[in-house]
Amino acid sequence: MRAYSKFFILSVAFVILIHFLSVGVGPVPGLGALLSFSQGVYVNARENPFGKKELKSTFLKDKVEIFYDQNKVPHVFAKNFEDLYFAQGYLMAQFRLWQMDILTRVGGGQLSEILGKRTANVDRFFIQAGLRKASRESLDQILSQEKSRVAVTSFTQGINAYILSLNYEDWPVEYKVVQFRPAPFSEIRVAQFLKMMSFNLAARSYDLKLTEIFQKLGWEQTSELFPDFYGPLIEEPGFDVLFHDLNGQTSNQKSKDYKVFKTHFENFPEFLKPFETDGSNSWVVSKERTRAGFNILANDTHLGLQSPSVWVEMRLNVPGQLDVYGASFPASPGVILGMNSHFAWGSTNGTVDVVDWFELEFENETSNRYLVDGKWIEAQVEEESLKVRKRKEEKVSVVWTQFGPVVHREGRRGLAFRWTAHEPSNELEIFLKLDQAQSVAEAKVLLRDYVTPVQNFSLVDRDHIAIVTAGLVPQKKYGFGRVVEDGTQSQNNWPRLMRINDLLTSENPSNGFLFSANQRPVGSEFQTYLGWDFEQPYRGLRIQHLLGQNSSVEVDDMLKMQNEAFNEWAFHFFKIVDRSQVLGMIHNSFAKQKFEKLLRWDFQDRPEALETSLFSAWFESVSDRLWADPFKFQKKKYYPKVSRSLIEIQKQIREDKESAYKMLAQDFEEGIKNLEKSYGSEEHWTWGEIHPTHFPHVTRFPGFEAATVRPQGSRYSLNSNKGTHGGAWRFVVNFSTPLKAWSQIPGGLNGNPVLPWYVDQIQEWTRGGFKEVQFQSQKETQKNSLESFVMEPL
Repeated sequence: MRAYSKFFILSVAFVILIHFLSVGVGPVPGLGALLSFSQGVYVNARENPFGKKELKSTFLKDKVEIFYDQNKVPHVFAKNFEDLYFAQGYLMAQFRLWQMDILTRVGGGQLSEILGKRTANVDRFFIQAGLRKASRESLDQILSQEKSRVAVTSFTQGINAYILSLNYEDWPVEYKVVQFRPAPFSEIRVAQFLKMMSFNLAARSYDLKLTEIFQKLGWEQTSELFPDFYGPLIEEPGFDVLFHDLNGQTSNQKSKDYKVFKTHFENFPEFLKPFETDGSNSWVVSKERTRAGFNILANDTHLGLQSPSVWVEMRLNVPGQLDVYGASFPASPGVILGMNSHFAWGSTNGTVDVVDWFELEFENETSNRYLVDGKWIEAQVEEESLKVRKRKEEKVSVVWTQFGPVVHREGRRGLAFRWTAHEPSNELEIFLKLDQAQSVAEAKVLLRDYVTPVQNFSLVDRDHIAIVTAGLVPQKKYGFGRVVEDGTQSQNNWPRLMRINDLLTSENPSNGFLFSANQRPVGSEFQTYLGWDFEQPYRGLRIQHLLGQNSSVEVDDMLKMQNEAFNEWAFHFFKIVDRSQVLGMIHNSFAKQKFEKLLRWDFQDRPEALETSLFSAWFESVSDRLWADPFKFQKKKYYPKVSRSLIEIQKQIREDKESAYKMLAQDFEEGIKNLEKSYGSEEHWTWGEIHPTHFPHVTRFPGFEAATVRPQGSRYSLNSNKGTHGGAWRFVVNFSTPLKAWSQIPGGLNGNPVLPWYVDQIQEWTRGGFKEVQFQSQKETQKNSLESFVMEPL
């Protein structure tokens, strides 16, 4: 009987196992097909990392040759633009299909078609925020202009040619994990991706956070704690390092005097509040200031670090018409940042405030009639479909008002979100023309039509250097939009949108260099208010110092600068705080021993050292002492920025020096306790240990992350490192003859997480290495290639 019972139990267990492998349980998909030797993940692990070697297609007009150079970068040589962008689309799909699929779905609110109910709220928000409609209107613009129409149509055809060639065993491994068949793309997906990138770069707004603070502390104190400019308060001339106006006025009075509106909302949903990032670096140096006598560009874009990388490095060539090399987005045709034989360009995010929030009053809790100037106005309501996998299709109402779409309602009150990227635009056309630009002068003209996101474009040719802050911004009074505005009065809406390119262009300066690190571009006398939440000036100050003291710049200097780990914030902190005074006030012998390390610190953020960890833990304790009590109403900590904390420390030292240093010493002892509590013994306190850098999978699938590494740098060094945010594309161009360039992207071309290429270049990136760009003739490129891929008409 016992044998029969055992047999029965094993039989039931076997049936359950088969069911689990076939169907899955709850959110866990069926794993049987995934583990199949003939069709599952093992097939993905055996695939050729270069992909196919030949293709015949009815979409092609002529032969296309693709050569992978020694750095594994694809060089695409085509006879016409249709074939060029078809080949680019095919390559992107071959190497990055899952990433493309996910990123293009975000802007259209379509993630849940693949990922199910867990992303339904994300989709619902992006639909209600108007991204789907904005994408459709931008696609109309894209298809109305010749270059972008050819590019996006051919690019999409290339993507679909790859998708339609796939059998189950060929699916990227992520599709096998979720058991979802890759679906063909349409042109709207490219528009959705570009709109999503605009959201990432230009929809960051801390206005709701500041509104909550204002509700509790009042405007006088809020404007004091969150100023537009820090220079007047810290009493250091040039501290705000205005890169278009180094000697500009920096007064906070206009914003302080602004009559703010007190909203009826007491708090706001967390999903409306952004996370803090750390910007990018870019600079250009004129030939008069370089040792070899050639202009140089250096660009280091700081974006979210993920696997695979947000960038794809490649070259696109149509003989006699186009030869461009640089960084492309996986879901967009062309090269976004890069160079050709005559011209090169980079960018940093403009950080201009192009989002404002308005409180609306509705007629009742269910009405879509809202009050403006004493009259009830009917909002325009558009019904959109939200498809959630394995669930019934849902209808989402998008309520459009003259203040933008409504993204949140509480009773009769609503919160509208106005954003410049709701305006129809065609940035793709601009980038495709920049790929072919021959000079700085030509690029400046092209950028006059650029809309969103606002960018600081670094431009360089053989004779000229420039930085152009390009994009569409609202004309606003100083202080407007720092908190939620009153949407019951039409006078509070943006009066007009304006282009700032001609107003914010710097070219061929007498000092021989220009730079941007997302800090403020101009002072308080500029004709419109650009917002308050720019990046703090520390990276900009460091670039200015290094270039200013070097009158004979070399390429090696540029490469070293991009990897530099000097903590400019700590340097400024200790210009105000006397280290020896703090040491004398520390009573705990162990804490005193640790503080002695800071006496000798050279401000380098080294991963193997303790100093940055000690300083960071110390300052966190200082910050809590300064702000925990006045900000005790917050559910999630959002304190004044470190520059404002430094001003408060300076004030305390002046008022009562002994007391101030005593408190700073106590703060350091508290920081040591916090390190012990969080990380244990001091061998675990190295900066690399407590502040590692992660490369998570694009959809955060466990086991598919690429790496955890420990580079040097912090958010206050040029090698800006914020854990999952950092230098995603590093590029240096020297306009020698022949032109030379160096680049680095952390991560490989192939996005297959079970291939070694997936983690390609990450360790080299961690060490600060660069690869020399191979930008040779087609003949030389073919001769020196690792692999080739030939496409021909069918």
